[in-house]
Amino acid sequence: MCKTKMQTDELLDMILSVSYKQIQARGNNLRLQALLKSTHQFLDRELKEKQQSRKRKWEEIKTDLAKRSKVAADDDVEMVDDELLADQFCLFYL
Repeated sequence: MCKTKMQTDELLDMILSVSYKQIQARGNNLRLQALLKSTHQFLDRELKEKQQSRKRKWEEIKTDLAKRSKVAADDDVEMVDDELLADQFCLFYL
């Protein structure tokens, strides 16, 4: 579950910023490097969770729309069949 309320573009900006700071901090303060690495991992995990969540929602929407369109198509077929039967019935008794 996502722990931050940041949007995707904000997360990307933060990841880029942390990556840049990691490059600058190489060879210096180990505590700072560890902090930046854990922050980068956290932000990366958050971004992936948001992307997966959106992908799941989109898949649910697509399957729901596919089911609805199939039901609508089946209803149209039944109407056409009923109309054909009615026409045949009328022709038979005329």
